[in-house]
Amino acid sequence: MKKGLIILTLISLLSAGALAQGEESYFYGGRQENVMKKNLEKNLNLTQDQKDKLKVLREETKDKIKALSSEDQTREEFIQSLQSIKDDQKSELNEILTPAQQKMVESKEAAVQKRREDFEKKLNLTDEQKSKISSIREEYYQKMRALDTEELTEAQHKKEMAKLVKEEIQARDQVLTAQQKTFLKSERNKMK
Repeated sequence: MKKGLIILTLISLLSAGALAQGEESYFYGGRQENVMKKNLEKNLNLTQDQKDKLKVLREETKDKIKALSSEDQTREEFIQSLQSIKDDQKSELNEILTPAQQKMVESKEAAVQKRREDFEKKLNLTDEQKSKISSIREEYYQKMRALDTEELTEAQHKKEMAKLVKEEIQARDQVLTAQQKTFLKSERNKMK
């Protein structure tokens, strides 16, 4: 299974709730994943044993996603399957962390969820826009899946995935009003 699609799906599982906007930042070397991992380890004051167990958990999760990525599913089915993996991972994570550390993770997740909700509220998409964006995401999900059947080197695959992500973002941006585009551009700049 190619690395690009795995990186896309892995981020939502490993980052304890990454922001929905700005998916493109995840594709370039997994920068967001590495930042979240370092922050998690730093803020939770993990023991070496916990770090080792988390590393194993991450690898197991990657393997589950690799297996999932090879299945023929719609985007919605894929997302549901990812949520199941995320739920399993959360349960295993709680076995590794102390109760105090679990509360810190829950607090972080709640803060990220609130930012996501605030972002969506401020973006103020109409039902028609949401429907169009959903169709665009499904279209590009299928294009990304199709890349996995092509005989490409890892570098070529990564380049093609980045190209598709950029195209998808541009297509979604075309659905937005001028005001929404300005807001989104501002938010993307904050994430850089």
